Amino acid sequence: MDRVKTGIAQLDHMLGGGFLAGDAVLVMGGAGTGKTTLGLQYLVNGATEFGENGIYVTFEQMPDQLYRDAMNFGWDFCSLA
Repeated sequence: MDRVKTGIAQLDHMLGGGFLAGDAVLVMGGAGTGKTTLGLQYLVNGATEFGENGIYVTFEQMPDQLYRDAMNFGWDFCSLA
């Protein structure tokens, strides 16, 4: 089966090499469990390590919040566009 690496070494290891190609992945959990951080890191790794496009869908956060959160990890989404 084809796998899609996340670029997060420990997660890829746990998943047997990454997500299954073609799957839709829903991340659920309570506030503060790292859902946003995981999603942002996956997008950054996809763009910078694998040359992939990505999309982030949220119903609760405004773009300014996401940009601020990303910058806290050194990820400048504006320069990736």
